[in-house]
Amino acid sequence: MNGMEKIWKDKNVKIDTKKRLVRALIIPIVTYGSESWTLTKKMEKKINACESWLWRKMLRISWMEKRTNDWVCKTAGIVKDETLLQSIIKARMRFFGHVMRSNGLEKELMLACGEGIRKQGRPRKR
Repeated sequence: MNGMEKIWKDKNVKIDTKKRLVRALIIPIVTYGSESWTLTKKMEKKINACESWLWRKMLRISWMEKRTNDWVCKTAGIVKDETLLQSIIKARMRFFGHVMRSNGLEKELMLACGEGIRKQGRPRKR
C-alpha cells in the first residue's frame, strides 16, 4: 500500500479505479491463507482495522481527522456485505465445503477424528 503512494495522491485517478486497484492488488495479499486461520475476536478487530486503514489511505484521510469508519466506507462506496471480514468468512466456508467432500487427512483433522485410544489415568511425567 505504501509503495503506491503516487497513485493514492494523484487527484486525476478516480476513486473507482483506486478501489479496483486495492481489490486486485492488496486484498489478495492481506487475505492469503485466510482459509486456515483461526478467527478470534482479536483477529476480527485487526482485520477490520486493516480494512479501515486501506480505505483511509486510498481516500487520503488522515487519522487526525475525526471521521468514523462508517463515513469512510460510505465515501468509498463500500457496501456492508463486501467487507474484508465477510469475504474471509466466505472463503473459509468454501474451503470447509471442499475439504468435507474429500476423504483425506484434512477432513480427519477438521473433524478431529484421530485413530487409536488414549490410556486411562494421569499422564506420565516426562
